[in-house]
Amino acid sequence: MFRFESTLVWGVCAVLATTAGAQGSLSLVSGDNQTATRVGTNSQGGEALYAPLSVLVTDAAGKPLAGVPVVFSQGVKPAAMACQFDPSGDASSTAISDATGLATLRKMSNAAGAYSARIYYADGQCQILATLGTSTVTFHLNATTK
Repeated sequence: MFRFESTLVWGVCAVLATTAGAQGSLSLVSGDNQTATRVGTNSQGGEALYAPLSVLVTDAAGKPLAGVPVVFSQGVKPAAMACQFDPSGDASSTAISDATGLATLRKMSNAAGAYSARIYYADGQCQILATLGTSTVTFHLNATTK
């Protein structure tokens, strides 16, 4: 939500654009508690791929908010595990909520299609955090050996 104000003083027009302080809150929609087996030879011990992770962005009245950036970042994981969810290898990835308020992490892809994350090198659980301001949702992705 944007608010615009303009003031005309001595022939100078000043325009002030501000956004609402609280951008909304998050609720988990899909993708939590996935388990995948590490397979293939791309990484030592294989890699596990996961379906997209989705959260719903809503305002204080519970209405969906479009165009809101949600930051996905890595949470707790075993030290030997690698958990990648952005093709660049960045430690965080941003998804923008669509017209229905859904923000979905699915930037990784292969011949089979888009996916949210790739886990390799070790088994265990990797947490992915979706954050908007002070609102955080935690996804749990589990990797097992072939």
